[in-house]
Amino acid sequence: MSKSNNKGISLIDVIIAVAVLSILISPIIHQVITTVDTSSKAKEKQYVIDDAEKVMEYFRSNSIKELSEKGYKGDDVVINDVTEGKATVFAWTYDSLADVTPGNFPLGASGFDYNYTDFELGTYDKATASISPYEILGRENNRYTRTVTIDDMNNVLLESNSRVLYCFKDSAYSDVVSELLDDGYEITSDGAAVKYDSNGHVNNIVCVKSDSTYTNPNSATPLITDIDSEKMAIIEGDASSIDNQFQEDFIANMMSIVMHKKKELEAQPYGNGQTMYDYYLDKDNLNDAFDDARQSNDFYRMIKLSVKAEDVVGGKPTRYRVKCEVYYKAQYTFIGESFGTDSDNEKFRYTVFDRTFHTAEPPDVFFIYEPFVKKTDASYYSYAGVDYILIESDSYTSGVYADYDPSKVYLIKADSSWAEEVVNKLNATAYDDGVARSISEDKKRNDSDLSGQKYYNYFYNVVGAVNYPVEININQIKNNSDSEALPLQIITNISWRPNDASNSGYVGDNTIINKGVYIGGTDYRQFNLDTTSDAFKPNPGIDTSSQSIVAYPNRTNDTHIDRIVFPTDTERTSVYAVDVPTSDTVEYGRLYSMTVKYHNEDRASEADVYTYFTGAKGAD
Repeated sequence: MSKSNNKGISLIDVIIAVAVLSILISPIIHQVITTVDTSSKAKEKQYVIDDAEKVMEYFRSNSIKELSEKGYKGDDVVINDVTEGKATVFAWTYDSLADVTPGNFPLGASGFDYNYTDFELGTYDKATASISPYEILGRENNRYTRTVTIDDMNNVLLESNSRVLYCFKDSAYSDVVSELLDDGYEITSDGAAVKYDSNGHVNNIVCVKSDSTYTNPNSATPLITDIDSEKMAIIEGDASSIDNQFQEDFIANMMSIVMHKKKELEAQPYGNGQTMYDYYLDKDNLNDAFDDARQSNDFYRMIKLSVKAEDVVGGKPTRYRVKCEVYYKAQYTFIGESFGTDSDNEKFRYTVFDRTFHTAEPPDVFFIYEPFVKKTDASYYSYAGVDYILIESDSYTSGVYADYDPSKVYLIKADSSWAEEVVNKLNATAYDDGVARSISEDKKRNDSDLSGQKYYNYFYNVVGAVNYPVEININQIKNNSDSEALPLQIITNISWRPNDASNSGYVGDNTIINKGVYIGGTDYRQFNLDTTSDAFKPNPGIDTSSQSIVAYPNRTNDTHIDRIVFPTDTERTSVYAVDVPTSDTVEYGRLYSMTVKYHNEDRASEADVYTYFTGAKGAD
C-alpha cells in the first residue's frame, strides 16, 4: 500500500490566493459601491425633483402679488424672504445658428436690464411654531436651502431681437461647449450657456438674432388678466336671453288679465261670430297687443351687478360673490287698465348669474353686453333708447385696501350683435345722416376713411331716419355700512367719446373705440353717468334705509370720464371710471422665467451640490 502525500495549504498559498482574489474582486466591489452611491444620489435627487414639482406648481398658480406675501403657504411652501431688484444681462449674440462654430465666439454684447424677484423658501415647524430656513429631504435627511427666482429676462431679450440659444446639450456643439466652459460659462439643464453674478442671477448669456417682432406680454395691451371661469365671472348672453323670457312672462301676464276680464270681453263682439275674448285667445293676436304696448318706449330694463366679499375673518375675505340680476319696468295700458307701478312689475325680476368665488383676489367680471331688445319683429333693428346698469361693490372688491387689487367690469360688445344680424338680413341701415348704406364685414374693419368703422362700436336706437346712441345709464349702489367703497372700473370696447376733432381734447385718430357720433351740432355719447331721477327707471329693490344710488365719477369736462382715486395704495395711480381696453394693463405681469435652486447644506464639500430647475410662469 502506498502512502498519500497530503501536506495541506501553506500560509504562502493563502496569501497568494487572497491577493489574487482581491485583485479580481476589487473592481466588482468598486462597481458595487459606485452603483450604490449613484443609486443613493439618484434617489436623493428624485426627492428633490418631487419637492421642486410642488414648489413650481405653487408658483405657477399664484400671482406675483400673492407670492410676495411672506409666510406659511401650505406644507410644501413657506416663503421666508422676498427680494426684488434689477439685474443687467449681456447678450452675446450670433447672427445665425450657422455661426455657432468653434473659434467663432460673438465679438460684442449688448447689455439689457431686467427685473427679478428672489423667494427664499423655508419650512414651518409645527412643533415649535417657527420657520426654519431648511427643507429636510431624502432618506439621509439632508438639509436643503431653496430659492425661487422669477424674472423677465427672456421677454427683455426677445423685445431686443435676441433669442436665447438652447442648443448646447446637442453633441454637435461639443467643441463650442468646451470653449464656453473654459470661458467660465455653465451649461444649464435646458441647454443654454450662461454666467451668473454673485447673487445667482444671469449676467451673461449666449443668444442668436431674431427677426420676429415681439411684444412683452407683461406690458402688452389690451390685456385681460385671466379669462378663466374659475377666477372670473363670465356672463355671456344671459341678460339678452332674459329679454325673451320677459316677453314670454309679460304675454302670460296679459293672458291672465284676459282671463280675469273674461265676462267683460265676451260681451264685446269682434266679428265673424267671435268676441274680443276669442280674439285674445289667439296667441298671435296677443303678441300683436304686446308689440303695440312696447312700441311707445315705455318698457325699460335695469341690470344690477354686485361684486362683494363674504365671510371676512381677521380682515381677510374667505370668498367673493358675484350676482347679476335683471329688472324690467313696463308702463302700458291693456284692455282699459293701466299698469306701471312697482307692484305691477314685481314679477319681472330675474337672477341671471349668482356664484361664489374662492379666490385670493376679488374676481373680475367679463360681461358680454347688449342693450334692451324691446321689440323683435323682422323689420325692427334698433335697441331701446335707454338702458340702466347699477354696480355694487365693497371696500375689498373696489381697491380701498391696498392688499386687494380691485375687481374690474369688462363691458364687452360682441363682434356680432342682435341688431347687426338683423341689419345683415336687411342688407342696409340708416346712418346718422339718414342715408341707408350696406354694412359689410370688410367695411367695418378695413375702410381707411372709417365711414363704416365709425359706427361699429355703438349701439343704436333709431328715431325716424337717424341712429342715436343708446343712453346707457350707469350708477353705483352705496352702502351706509361701507361708505368708503369705490366704483368698479369699467373697461369697454363700446364707444363713448365724440369724434369731433375740432374740439380740444377730443380724440381724432383712427382708433375705433374713440369714435363717437356728432349729430346736428350735438355730441351723443353712449354712456350717461349721473343720478337721474327718471320715473321710468326700474326699481332695483334696494333697501333705502341702508343703501343709496349715487353718480359714477362723471365727466369733469368734455374730454374724458373722471377718475377713480385709490385712497391707500401709493403704488397705483388713479384710473378712469370708464376706459378702453388699450389702457388696461397689469403691472405685476403675466409671463416670466422661473428658476428653482436647491443647495444641499449637508454635502456642501461635494462639487455637485446645486440643482437647478427651470420653467415658465404663465398667466396668473
